[in-house]
Amino acid sequence: MFQKTETSRDLGVGMGKTENPHTLIHEAISATHQKYDLIFPCDTCVGSPETYMKEYSRRASLLPTIRQESYRIIANQYGPNSDEANAARIVSKIGDDFDAIFLSQLKQKGREPLSWNGYDPEHSQHLAETIEQILQDPTLEEYFRSNPESHAMLTLIKEIASTNPPLTLKGAQIDLEKLAISQYKSHKPVFLFLLSDWYMEPNRDPNDPIRILEPDCRLILPYLHDQRQAIKAMVDRNIISLAAFFEKSDWIELPTGIVGTAVMWAGSQVVSYTIGEGFDHGFIFTPNIVKSRGSIEDTFARAGIALPDNLEILIFQLFSLHELGHTYDKSPDTFLYEFATDAPTVVLSLAEALDETDETLTAVVALLVG
Repeated sequence: MFQKTETSRDLGVGMGKTENPHTLIHEAISATHQKYDLIFPCDTCVGSPETYMKEYSRRASLLPTIRQESYRIIANQYGPNSDEANAARIVSKIGDDFDAIFLSQLKQKGREPLSWNGYDPEHSQHLAETIEQILQDPTLEEYFRSNPESHAMLTLIKEIASTNPPLTLKGAQIDLEKLAISQYKSHKPVFLFLLSDWYMEPNRDPNDPIRILEPDCRLILPYLHDQRQAIKAMVDRNIISLAAFFEKSDWIELPTGIVGTAVMWAGSQVVSYTIGEGFDHGFIFTPNIVKSRGSIEDTFARAGIALPDNLEILIFQLFSLHELGHTYDKSPDTFLYEFATDAPTVVLSLAEALDETDETLTAVVALLVG
């Protein structure tokens, strides 16, 4: 499973050849952040609420410019009428309102949960109007014809921004996730609207209904066909391996791993660019913004171990096992929720590594410890 095949070796930016468009875009977007003195990828701040709110407000003031420049980078790489460029143009148009609504939520944290319109009526109304203009834009007609999921997602986001109170929140969450999965399976640039209450109500009991959705928008570029096939094969194997640790599932179809290059962010992403997360029936993973690489390199250096050539593959394997475990197990207990999926991850990772080289086994142990 850990072998460096031609397809798996290129998992993630920086693993393939320099002319890989994902590598070129990643490097250009990273340079754009640095030009505006913004750490890339953005990560959670520490300190007092006043300190990190000041930093998040600074980021929000810079992200509109960064999104505009990222759109131009993507359009130059793929062409101005490409699906990639049209998707990036849409994110650049709606992103500012996502940022503003989320900051309004943070500033009013502790209040009884409200709709987006309740927290920030001005930007919610502007967001709804902007989306309506996008949906009616004749220059995007062909794009929406070949990307019906984008049209459906934007329509749902417009309803959430317009309604007071919004639609059934859990239903909206699941619908947006299903549409993103469908878009990924169609090999199209993926809009991710993984709306949650992660920052506003972090201690909510998972059995309690969700009461607030934080605006969150990301644009993910899927890999080329061979890479996607290699990723799917790994995910499917992990699903089968995990089945021995959990009760039989009643899934209609197997969970999906959305894996690609993250290129644009808005809304709650102002706090931290999310590397990966699980959702109702799968997970998202974007190797190009792995933030723990520094600590991983430090762990290997302290152990006197060289970084393996297939480091990204090993990281992806651990992450996918963990998140797929959550798809199997929905324990409401926070400790059990993590332990129930961490334990199989450790067991399966070590079992696989034992069948590989000593170097791979050592690397997996170092990653688990680190």
